[in-house]
Amino acid sequence: MDAALGDGNTGILLYPRLLNCPYQLGPPLQKILFDELQGALDEPFSKVGGGKVGGVCCCCYCCKSTPPHTTQESKALYSFTQLFILDRVYAEPPQPKQQPKQQKTQHEPAELVYVFPETEYYHKHCQWSYSFAAPGKSVSKDSLEPRRLVMMLSMQDAARARQAMDAALGNALGGA
Repeated sequence: MDAALGDGNTGILLYPRLLNCPYQLGPPLQKILFDELQGALDEPFSKVGGGKVGGVCCCCYCCKSTPPHTTQESKALYSFTQLFILDRVYAEPPQPKQQPKQQKTQHEPAELVYVFPETEYYHKHCQWSYSFAAPGKSVSKDSLEPRRLVMMLSMQDAARARQAMDAALGNALGGA
């Protein structure tokens, strides 16, 4: 994970969608997100928003650079080869497996329950993933356990996941 995050071409996507959106909005929102990333590579920032605003770059007010970013700088900033995604999921409570009395009881791996359908498709296509218990979340004995899911996807894997999601759920905006 350190090598993946240390790579300058890794984008971090935290909690990629609003909680109260209907699932039908997932594919179009994902398409818009990836279209925006591609648009940052295709168009110089000086054309976006009409150039400088108040003496600073039009794309962000925090950089304080007098000239707008160049296309080369935008390509360096947004040319991700992989995505590190953090999303929330739930897990079924582990069911103990009965063992002979000499051995300790083992737990079966928990089945994940996805909050958003796109998370399931990204998880199926990811290079690696890891889930962990959400700290400080109280749960009752028989309820689902809140967890966080960390995934690493190449941009090609993300495109394949979005195509599979579009095929299964449809996409009002068309295309992946």
